[in-house]
Amino acid sequence: MIEHHFITYKNSRLHYKKEGDAQEVILCFHGYGWNCYNFDYIMPALLTKYTVYSFDLFAHGESEWNENHELSLDDFKNIFNQFFQSNSIITFSVLGYSLGGRWATTLLHQFDIHTKELYLIAADGLQELTIVDILSKLKQTNKIIGYFIEHPNLVFGGIKMGYYLGMIDKEAMTFYLEKNATKEKRALLMKRILLCKNLLMPKEELTLKIRRNNIRLHLFYGTHDLIMPVMLTATLTKAFGEKVLHKIDDDHLLILKPKLLEAIMKVLTQK
Repeated sequence: MIEHHFITYKNSRLHYKKEGDAQEVILCFHGYGWNCYNFDYIMPALLTKYTVYSFDLFAHGESEWNENHELSLDDFKNIFNQFFQSNSIITFSVLGYSLGGRWATTLLHQFDIHTKELYLIAADGLQELTIVDILSKLKQTNKIIGYFIEHPNLVFGGIKMGYYLGMIDKEAMTFYLEKNATKEKRALLMKRILLCKNLLMPKEELTLKIRRNNIRLHLFYGTHDLIMPVMLTATLTKAFGEKVLHKIDDDHLLILKPKLLEAIMKVLTQK
């Protein structure tokens, strides 16, 4: 049975769905351009262990950010304090894919003593200077995004060239083209980036909190991923060993592939 709920915060609302009835809880945060259904392919594995709460990030799905300021850490913490209280959740695990990695690592950072496990899949949030940081800091970003909204052919050509050069597969090419196919979709790019701008925790603090609270760590990264490459995990693998890293022979869209499902199921059955 799937239940849909909203957290109302000031003038905004955060949508999530709940599945399963296991005692343990996991919160899942999707990638750019997706929604709370991003995890449907791996849901059978997750439901063997957890009650799953899957969220729509702000400016995605049914979640809306209507405040006159960027999402701050105080906003973030207040929203999830409300969520935990309304659902009587004391301890939890957290999973983030791609852009959702920023939400997952921020949640751990803000609620570390309540976090049991962290799963990161091709996730942002471990290093600075990913595309979110670059675009959120450039003075000319609004002009760049504005040009892209009105004239997308240059970027589209680059995506297609990546496919022809073997840098991405056909499925990935189709995904990136579809997510930016209309002017309305492209116009959301800047808002989505700015809403995650402040969700980047210092990697030293993240490492310390994971170690201090004995949080189990699982990293799943594609060996052919050019968007969130394996090298982003360097700080965590250095601190906790290569055993926490699961390299998948795939690209950034591994979230939709059987190899990831197999890897996650293997981790869950080892417990």
